[in-house]
Order: sequence, then structure tokens, then C-alpha cells
Amino acid sequence: MTGGWLIARYKLLISSSQYWSDAINALEFSDVVGTLIKPIVFGFIISMTGCYIGLRTYGGTEGVGRSTTQAVVSSSIMIIAADFFLNNLIIYMAPFMNV
Repeated sequence: MTGGWLIARYKLLISSSQYWSDAINALEFSDVVGTLIKPIVFGFIISMTGCYIGLRTYGGTEGVGRSTTQAVVSSSIMIIAADFFLNNLIIYMAPFMNV
């Protein structure tokens, strides 16, 4: 939001009070929920993938390099899939979250 404020203030010449009042009025509970849930899920995916693949590592330094690459690729793919499903879930649940 701070980046948006900087662009609005100095590039689009919108007053700070106008930007912040519009931003707060446009903010919905589902936006906050998504902002809080997604990093937790992504962190869980990264840590569990890294631990699982790291504990199965063998072959010395060469094996560590292979395992690191495998963990990064696996985590990236799972995060893309999780992001898709979380976005759909948040969009589906959004009407029920707004009071």
C-alpha cells in the first residue's frame, strides 16, 4: 500500500488524504485474510519440502546440490498450485467473510 501511495502522490499527484481514505474504504476483510493465510501456507510448504528432501540427501556435496535443486523446484511448483487453490478459495469465500 505504501508503494501505491508513493505512485499516487508523486506520479499521479493525488493527495495523501484522498489516497488513504479511498484505500481504507476499498479494503475488505477477505483481502486481509488472504494476506495473512497465504504466507503461512507458503512458508509451511517451503519448510516441509526442504526438510523432507534434505533428510533424504545422500552422496556428499554433490547430493546436497541435487537435493537443493530438487527442493527449490518442488517448492516452487507446489506454491504455484497452492496459490491457485487458495485464490479460488478466497474468492469463493469472500461473500461470506464480509459482514
